[in-house]
Order: sequence, then structure tokens, then C-alpha cells
Amino acid sequence: MDFLKIKESELKQITLFLIDTKVIFHPSISPKGFPNLSNHKGRKNVLILDRNILTPMISLLKNGHLKDEHILKVISSLMFWALINNFSVTSGLALSEYAHHKGGDNEANIENDLFLKSFDHYDPDIWLNPMARFSVNL
Repeated sequence: MDFLKIKESELKQITLFLIDTKVIFHPSISPKGFPNLSNHKGRKNVLILDRNILTPMISLLKNGHLKDEHILKVISSLMFWALINNFSVTSGLALSEYAHHKGGDNEANIENDLFLKSFDHYDPDIWLNPMARFSVNL
């Protein structure tokens, strides 16, 4: 088993960044964008990505970089936060929307495969450093 040592202040800083960017919403966990997991200990939580996050994430995974450093920080912070808080992450709704828009699911399936491989390929410490080089050989 691998361990990642992170200071509580670093996790708090990432959480505050996500709150400031207003990317986490849930009717009970985060109704106003402020995550509160105190009543969800031991529960299985799922983070559902939308196209606004998934599209640049797929670009990052394909190309190994993003020109927009802010969205890189958002994606990296969100993925790290989800993994550290033991959230499952899904892109199913975003890919379903994409398949509907494209009139077929071939391209969505390719994106889904890339998305799923990223969980096997990238450890949380890669997401922790948003300026880290991503391998494009998934």
C-alpha cells in the first residue's frame, strides 16, 4: 500500500480553492458550494463531472498539458480532493450528453476509456502538483 503525506493545511487550501471556484454542488453535502462531509462518513460518495471539467481534462490526458493554468489547477485540485475524500468520480452524464450531441457513442467511448485509464495511471500525488507533466501514453 502506498501512502501520501499531505499537511492538513494543504488539503484545506485545496478545498478553499474549490469553494472559491464554485465547482462542487450537492443538495446536502454542498448546497452553496461549501463541502461539508461531516454527516457522510462511511458513505460512498460520487463526484459527477460535467463537460466543462471533462473536456479540458480529456485534452490534458491526450496532450499532456493545458494552456489555461487556471483550469489545470481546477481539474487537478478537484481530482485530488475527490481521491483524498474517497469519492468515486464519474463522467457518465457528460459522456452521454456528448454522445447525444455527436449522434453516436464512438467518440464518447474513446473519451471514457481515456478517463477510466487515468485512475490506474495517475496517483493522487500527480494531481496534487498541477504543473506536473502528464504522460500522454495512457
